[in-house]
Amino acid sequence: MAAGRAGVAATELPVLTLQNGLDSERSALRRFATVFGAVSWSPASHLRPGEVVSPAASVVEVFWAGHYPSRTDRRLDEVAADFAAAHLSLEVVPDIGPRRRTPRPAPSPTRTSRP
Repeated sequence: MAAGRAGVAATELPVLTLQNGLDSERSALRRFATVFGAVSWSPASHLRPGEVVSPAASVVEVFWAGHYPSRTDRRLDEVAADFAAAHLSLEVVPDIGPRRRTPRPAPSPTRTSRP
């Protein structure tokens, strides 16, 4: 919050949703002025209760995050830096919607998708 301004968390702070479901960002907008949505992928296997194994090295989970509804926001770059410090990868995208609705990342213009 800027010096000399009064406010409450819902108007001053963004919220980052990391919840299953397609409606979490829209629901969060009812309470927060700024909403970031995220999708995570982890190459992990749940072996039994309390035991999860990941063969990933250096980066153990990948996230895509974006402002909802779509636009850019520099604060997500700060979130990405915090994730990197925790050995997690976060790519900031301008529109999180397509990544929420597909089981794989949207193909980059330089990569050819194969069925």
